[in-house]
Amino acid sequence: MNFDFSEQEEAFRKEVRHWLETNLPDDLRGRAFASSRADRDEVRRLRAWQKTMHAAGYVGMDWPREFGGRGASIVEMVILYQEMARAESPQFVNRGGISMLGPTLMKHGTPAQQKRFLPRILTAEEVAHFNAAAKAYLERNRASSLHKDGVFTQLVNVWQHDDEMKSLTLHPRIARVGEQLAGIPLRIWHDQMLVKEPHNDAATEFHQDRPYWPHQDDRGSLSAWIALVDVPPERGCMTFLSETQHLKGFRPQNLRDEEDLFEVDPELRWLPRVTLPLRAGDCTFHSSYTGHMALPNRTDLARIAHVNIYMDEATRFNGNPHVVTSPLGLNAGDRLDSETFPRTW
Repeated sequence: MNFDFSEQEEAFRKEVRHWLETNLPDDLRGRAFASSRADRDEVRRLRAWQKTMHAAGYVGMDWPREFGGRGASIVEMVILYQEMARAESPQFVNRGGISMLGPTLMKHGTPAQQKRFLPRILTAEEVAHFNAAAKAYLERNRASSLHKDGVFTQLVNVWQHDDEMKSLTLHPRIARVGEQLAGIPLRIWHDQMLVKEPHNDAATEFHQDRPYWPHQDDRGSLSAWIALVDVPPERGCMTFLSETQHLKGFRPQNLRDEEDLFEVDPELRWLPRVTLPLRAGDCTFHSSYTGHMALPNRTDLARIAHVNIYMDEATRFNGNPHVVTSPLGLNAGDRLDSETFPRTW
């Protein structure tokens, strides 16, 4: 086999090298992983640089032409990344959207989904905007966390107190995907900001979400877990238990006890587990019955996630206490359909 680059590939290398030498700002050289630990001003510079690369045709280059790419080969992608490394160029801010979510929608999305979502995934603007807003809200409200045990910081119904984060909680694109997955009309149950502080060294152990909620007569519910920073395993990404989305009737589980869910059903211990690292801007959906956990954060940076929790739009209150419903004066059997639980599109 011939592993040499072709003349055409070497010409492409020269093109990329010359372009980077001409256009890469000096203050961004040597900042390969800057987006993982950037402050607000640096995120703005990285976004501007990504826009410049996008305008030159180097972002999403391997995407098909009909989706805004160049249909580049894997060899051309290798050359691009080699030259970016050689020039010490920053990586893209929203790498997960470019390399994971976008290709998934191309392969499995409907034509309407592709038309609606794909053109926007290439930009980093929303990621940077919500990252900055979340950090600002966290600084103002960290002391209000529902959890004080060090496992995580939990701030509930952020959307009711912060206009910037409200637009993420009520984001119609995310809600549309949720409804397509659930197959039923949905409304917001609540949102929450979940933060694992640096070196918290505490896992959120396996549990289901649904047993905690005071719901009845609902056909389904799910969460959209949105990473606002890069979340590799060492920063506290999630692990899911396969095929548990159909398991109902369990009691609430102890988030600090790694054995608690398996005491409810010992056979769950032997199910396949899926650990899912996420890039900033990636979003994963899971059923409220899916068993899941989050690893400890062993890094110097906070793991910041925003979770939109959706319920069946016809859900009723079952009368049990809950931090969301307790102030509302509800009676058992009441529909959860007030302005506290909005439809988002």
